[in-house]
Amino acid sequence: MPSSAGGYSSPERFDRNDPDRKQIIGNWGYLLQTRKQTYQDIKTRFDREFAEEIIYYTYNSSHINRYFSKDCLSVFQASSFEVVEHQITFPFNPTTAIQQALERRWPGYTQFGNSGVLAVLQCSTSIGLIVSLSKKLLKLARICQGLLLFFR
Repeated sequence: MPSSAGGYSSPERFDRNDPDRKQIIGNWGYLLQTRKQTYQDIKTRFDREFAEEIIYYTYNSSHINRYFSKDCLSVFQASSFEVVEHQITFPFNPTTAIQQALERRWPGYTQFGNSGVLAVLQCSTSIGLIVSLSKKLLKLARICQGLLLFFR
């Protein structure tokens, strides 16, 4: 595991006036590039230690959602909960060129223009079953990290 000393929070690594060093991973970069390509890109613009740290935390963190919106909805639908409402949130649409590149890289997926999902899930069963399903809900929350889940 990379050291956090001098890690990616170090301000000297960034130069807001240098377009190559003001953003670590470009918009949709982690979806357009392989892990190796992303590592090489960061290493070229910053340094090896920083690239290793970013790649480690980007690909190993449990706090980063790795599911597409379509996958999250499938997980919700496969659960014991009724999907009352499901919305795409935090719109940030890619350019046409990036959208086409993403669709080529990820066949079957077309929704790349959001940073979150809002889901309202409902369970109409008894309190005892709700308690036993709470573990499933926690698992859903971990799977779709960053999603807001409302339980009525």
